[in-house]
Amino acid sequence: MPPEVAQSIREALSEGALRLHEREDIREWAVRDSHLLLQHALGVSREQIMAWPERMLTPRQSAAFEHLVSERLRAVPIQYLRGQQEFYGRNFLVTPDVLIPRPETELIIDEVKRYIDPSALVMIADIGSGSGAIGVTLAAEFEMARITAADLSPAALAVTEQNAIRHHVSDRVRTFESDLFSALGERIFDYVVSNPPYIAASERDSLHPQVRDHEPELALYGGEDGFEIYTRLIPQAWKHLRPGGMLFLEIGKPGQALSANLKAWSDVYTVKDLQGLPRLIVARKP
Repeated sequence: MPPEVAQSIREALSEGALRLHEREDIREWAVRDSHLLLQHALGVSREQIMAWPERMLTPRQSAAFEHLVSERLRAVPIQYLRGQQEFYGRNFLVTPDVLIPRPETELIIDEVKRYIDPSALVMIADIGSGSGAIGVTLAAEFEMARITAADLSPAALAVTEQNAIRHHVSDRVRTFESDLFSALGERIFDYVVSNPPYIAASERDSLHPQVRDHEPELALYGGEDGFEIYTRLIPQAWKHLRPGGMLFLEIGKPGQALSANLKAWSDVYTVKDLQGLPRLIVARKP
């Protein structure tokens, strides 16, 4: 319930942080989250929050902030509560229907930029597009890029479409409800990019509750060993890439299942993330 006595911004921030500190598995973000949630409840920037510490909240604002804090105490991700997440310098709409874009996924954009000719028309398939963070970013970075965004979830595709509109690339991003390439017919691409589900079902209980309990299972789990999607995706990508076309796959870990499916490919290499872990596989179709 909202406090019976009107609060200032300073008081609301303090009380919000104290409440969030009560939950151990989100405690480390309590102060940050209190700031972000109050900004969202008030519709103001961090700078405005800091400039007006004695400003009093209205009853409606207090109620909105109380609701957000209560949801965060259920471990609902801050990105879902605010409805947004930054990716490659752009602000993306996110909902509980899509995986929250992670910083390590930006490695895909970095690697594609090493190969793409900005002046050439290129056809790119974003398989399992989710929020559209990868495909929409590539469309925004390269005016000549044409993106085919495929996802099994209609709700996720709706978010992709909204993000394409948000970033003014909707004329170059087409969405398809598709299990991998199944609905894409005979289309041939220059690049295939994907961040497929790669968490093993057996690892479910080890995940943080804000991931396990709130992000879509369809976007998280890749079968019992985590490699189920790759064993289907890699052969299908081969069929839909032109000779010399390239595949960019985010991975959770290396494995025999990956190696076995990449034997026919050339120029195969991995890219490590900032923690030094293999995070991306790049391969070329001969």
